[in-house]
Amino acid sequence: MGKIRDYWNLIKQAVAIENSTAVSDVSYDSNKKVLLVKFRNGRIYEYYGVPKSEYHAILNAPSAGRYMSLEIVGPNKYQYRELV
Repeated sequence: MGKIRDYWNLIKQAVAIENSTAVSDVSYDSNKKVLLVKFRNGRIYEYYGVPKSEYHAILNAPSAGRYMSLEIVGPNKYQYRELV
């Protein structure tokens, strides 16, 4: 139940992204360094070991989706898993 509550709290704190056709919402857990990303296709991923500076960079990027593809997703980037 604790894990579900953690996800629910992250989802409630999510910031809507308007500058992306791929990313719809992001949230960040600074204690665990976990980035939660909801894509417009409905899929939700969590990325591990992400510094808070990357979270802020996504929020301030001209395109959150492009930033994600260049800096967060891909080989030798952050480990992740799909939640939904």
